[in-house]
Amino acid sequence: MLNTYQSRIEEIYNRHFQEIAGANFTLREIDIIVCIVHNRGEKKIGELLSISYRTVGAHLRNIRSKFGCVSREDIIDAVEKSGKLQYVRQYYCYLVSELLLNKTLRRIGKIVNNSGINCSADFNNIIDEENILWKQIQQHLTLANISIPEANKSDKAACHLWAISQLSDINKLPNNKKQAVNNNVSNNIALLFDQKADPSTFNKMPYVNFSDTNNYYFSMLSLVEKIICKPEVKQITAEFQVEYQKLQDSWTGTSVDTKLGNNSYKFTSKVSIFIITLLIISLTTAFWWFWPKNKVDVAEANQEFAKFIESYSFEHVGVAEGLKQNFSLLERIDNVVANLDHRNMLNYFKSDKSSPGELLNYLYSLNAIGMNLLYNEYNEKKARKILQIAKTGVESYINKKCSVEIDFNRSSPEEIYIELDVIDGFPAAYAKILYLLGRTYTYSDEDKRIIPPISQADFEDVTQFYNVAAYFGGKIKIFEGFLSIRSGIEMVRLLKIKDYIKNGDHYRATKQIINSINSFEELKKDRNQYVLDYRPGKHQFKTIIPADDNFNQVFISKQIVELYAMLVKITAVGDQRSQYVEKISSYFVGDKDIQGILDELKGVPLKVVAAMYNSLGDILLQFIGQDINFNKFKEQLEKKLNITTENELEFVKQVFNLAKTKSRNTYYTKVDSYDGLIRVYEKMLEVKNIGEQKAQDLKEYLNELKKKRDALKKQLEAKSLR
Repeated sequence: MLNTYQSRIEEIYNRHFQEIAGANFTLREIDIIVCIVHNRGEKKIGELLSISYRTVGAHLRNIRSKFGCVSREDIIDAVEKSGKLQYVRQYYCYLVSELLLNKTLRRIGKIVNNSGINCSADFNNIIDEENILWKQIQQHLTLANISIPEANKSDKAACHLWAISQLSDINKLPNNKKQAVNNNVSNNIALLFDQKADPSTFNKMPYVNFSDTNNYYFSMLSLVEKIICKPEVKQITAEFQVEYQKLQDSWTGTSVDTKLGNNSYKFTSKVSIFIITLLIISLTTAFWWFWPKNKVDVAEANQEFAKFIESYSFEHVGVAEGLKQNFSLLERIDNVVANLDHRNMLNYFKSDKSSPGELLNYLYSLNAIGMNLLYNEYNEKKARKILQIAKTGVESYINKKCSVEIDFNRSSPEEIYIELDVIDGFPAAYAKILYLLGRTYTYSDEDKRIIPPISQADFEDVTQFYNVAAYFGGKIKIFEGFLSIRSGIEMVRLLKIKDYIKNGDHYRATKQIINSINSFEELKKDRNQYVLDYRPGKHQFKTIIPADDNFNQVFISKQIVELYAMLVKITAVGDQRSQYVEKISSYFVGDKDIQGILDELKGVPLKVVAAMYNSLGDILLQFIGQDINFNKFKEQLEKKLNITTENELEFVKQVFNLAKTKSRNTYYTKVDSYDGLIRVYEKMLEVKNIGEQKAQDLKEYLNELKKKRDALKKQLEAKSLR
């Protein structure tokens, strides 16, 4: 076959990539893998391969499943250990080179040849292998806005292309390049496919060499130059050659054969071979010395998981205080998980030797570790990695037992439930995993900590996690189903609302805020009885009724008042805004219809109480900034909180001080309380005629608060990165 980009890719794939680490991959999956190894994100991979990031995400999930891993690092590790890294580099270089060519051709098509050009062609006498090359040439000509109509029926062909192949009769070529093949053709160009053909016999016709002795990319651009005949094209082509050469030079020691010849997959530098050999020796030595020697085998791990589930308490899902008694158990099982090869574990569960009970113990142990990492250690990334392993475990086990492989990412919640419900305990385990997995993306936003924004692909995954968990929870009445709406779906909606406000779309924001308030109010009244501490092998469970649970009532009321505060911020009509302020007041201090948040704090964890006071302080500062009169509300709050102050700012300062005193140094709520106090003091400094001494005192307080806030924030962030 002639050497084209596609033929080189297929050759490397057929020789080296149909199987990696015992798993089989499609050509497109290999495209994704080599991009991951080169640290490309989903958006860039989509650009390279001309597919959407959603399609990239779907392929990435399949790749993870086949490798039995959960992260990009795991995929890279698998490729490195397979010994095929050199071919990955070769493969990737072709991908990047192709992108560069495509961008150049599109640039020519849009800037130089925006009106388009038609050509005719004579490609009747070519062999099958040459036809593959011809189709690729046509595709690339299209990018430059050059088309070859079917059956050469163009009335205004700018030129005629002649294929010079093994079957061509040179004697039938025109006598010179201006001799028309028909009355409408002004130029003739020969495309040399057969490297044995003698160009001197072409009757002075211009030609482009597409045989495997030439660089395809340069030949392609040379053809475009000859068809368009504009100096701008030559300039763009020259720029491509410079960029292309830089690309080749960037592959230190692994120069790709610029002619795309048959030996292009081999390294051309003796120095590179020496460097790679040295690198392999170094990695092997490091692997030997630093690889943990106390690996836990599958049988031992199963015993440890069974012991853990026997003793561990799953009460108070999502509440840090409920995990205190479990710390010693968590430390032991975390050590087991850290020294366990999860790929071996997942392979074991796919075998006939495993039992559903063993898998459930494994899943609940991973879920407990993920919960601790998220709620106590604030380490969302590590929690997500553990929970992805658990999710893969469920899906791999079910697919092993089913005659038809299920695509969990594209199936509806109902379809997934039907598949999992055949094994006792699986729907509950899967719902718990998905709920907590979703929280690794939205929990930080809820606590007002700064995290990287959720990508669109992750956003869709998170929504799917919560929707499935909510459906499962509704079917089997576990509390995670309720939580997936309260702390999941509604948190996702909150992200949308903030985005609408940021973009100035107050109409949509208002509509979504009202829908969210209505949803939360329904959740406050939910009198269903949900299982709170479900675990494998247990038959008696503690239950919870959301309408009777103080923690739940305070949490939901806090969300509602913050949503009303958003309406106050974006509503221009005074009367409507006053109604929203009244709603906020009634939710905090109560009225004839509802009990106020401040009367529901008994038995609620201190972290939630602190968060509620911070929220109140934020809202009152917003009112001050908007010049909203809240004297009546302030008087009611002073009675409830037993605070007496001379002005509004002093009162808000006391509210943030309450939040600070209710916060431990391990809570981000203390950071938020410091932030609130800092904003209060900054507002105080803006007051006219405060006096020089008082201003100086305020500045000193400010500096002290900022030091405390920054030190605590740094400490907590360092903890989350461990």
